[in-house]
Amino acid sequence: MDFVTLHLISLIVTVPVILFADHMGFQYLTGRVQTLSKAKVLWAHRLVTAGLLLLIGTGIVITIPIWAIVLENPYFYAKLAFVTTLALNGYFIEKLMYKATTTPFAQLTAEEKRVLLVSGAVSGGSWVATVLIAFFKI
Repeated sequence: MDFVTLHLISLIVTVPVILFADHMGFQYLTGRVQTLSKAKVLWAHRLVTAGLLLLIGTGIVITIPIWAIVLENPYFYAKLAFVTTLALNGYFIEKLMYKATTTPFAQLTAEEKRVLLVSGAVSGGSWVATVLIAFFKI
């Protein structure tokens, strides 16, 4: 299997887990569930983290042979910014996700709600932007 195929398989496997995690988050913030299952949240976070790391690793390997060309492409820098944002946000999500497993959304402070909502929006937006750039510009 070549690295491009592995890269695409990583994306295909990771996206449904991201959608599952977003669905859990939506259920939580709308009050359909009071708290989230710690086991499911950890499972999703670990799989998405592994998927992101595999995507980054295979992306680097794919890029090395055409590095000079890639460095001239402004879309590469945009994609790099979104991937960096995903990695940093993933770190913060790991710190924040336990709130959703212990405290109902309605009982969170306004600041805690804002941080969770912004983190979710940043994650969703960065995944969409990264995929769109990958498929349509690089």
